[in-house]
Amino acid sequence: LKPGLVEGERDDESGRLMPSEAFQKIDHYKAVLDNSFVLGEGSLKAVVGFQQNRRREYETPAELGLDFRLNTVNYDVHYLMSAAGEWQWAAGLSGMWQQSQNLGTEYLIPAYRLFDVGAFASVTRNFKHLTLSGGLRYDVRHLHSHALEDDGELRFTAFSRNFHGLTGSLGMVYNVTSRLTARLNVSHGFRAPNLSELGSNGEHEGTFRYELGNQSLSPEHSWQVDLGMDYSSEVISGQLALFANRISNYVFLQRLATGDNRYQYQSGTASLWGFEALIDIHPVEPLHFENTFSYVNARQLHQPEESRWLPFTPAPRWTSDLRYDII
Repeated sequence: LKPGLVEGERDDESGRLMPSEAFQKIDHYKAVLDNSFVLGEGSLKAVVGFQQNRRREYETPAELGLDFRLNTVNYDVHYLMSAAGEWQWAAGLSGMWQQSQNLGTEYLIPAYRLFDVGAFASVTRNFKHLTLSGGLRYDVRHLHSHALEDDGELRFTAFSRNFHGLTGSLGMVYNVTSRLTARLNVSHGFRAPNLSELGSNGEHEGTFRYELGNQSLSPEHSWQVDLGMDYSSEVISGQLALFANRISNYVFLQRLATGDNRYQYQSGTASLWGFEALIDIHPVEPLHFENTFSYVNARQLHQPEESRWLPFTPAPRWTSDLRYDII
């Protein structure tokens, strides 16, 4: 892939953006070994993948700036019980190894090594009108970042961080009647901060921001509740899905009061809730009048009004569709 970069200057008279010679060159290679073995009443699945991503940014066709290479190995080994019967379960290990290198003259994040592994298990039990399912996963991650000097000054400091966390989910689906189904799920999530959030120190060409990492960030932890109902008949169908999510140590970029375009990763407490509703009226089989409305409220707690709303939150959306299917 060879995309261009919006990096030119504007003409003083016309205001037109002058063309720039800057561009990126991205090479991505991937190889995957996917195996599945039938063992007893289930199957053992083993997947190992290797990827290399190399991103280069040129100021001119002869001037190489950023040159970042990332090698990644992903692995997943798990045993899955056959879906036949009242009980189904799965258990296994998955994770990844990463190593990066800075090969150019410009830098955004330091070179690093990463290894993580997670052990997980899930189980599902089917009853006459009720299905119960649950799962647990425990993750351990080690991250080591290398130091780097740029023109005699220390650009990145070396540091190591270890993260671990528990993820879990418990849910149910209940067939109230042949037409009405109810769903309920409670889950706990975990996410370790990535290297960009921990160790950035450079200008992000895609956003025109100078980003600074924060080595003291803690993992994000969240609790979420989902509630849903589905109804279907010959004339009308409907769905209603509600959710509420609370995230502690939520990681976000905050602009610094330095008078320039500098941002640093910080953490706080975020609250998200919302719903999606759908109704489909079809008095005859081919005719459908479908309406969908979705709403998300996402804010950061314990913040002043001007900075409490989370960026990139989708706006309320209503979609109406009238169609006739020709069979």
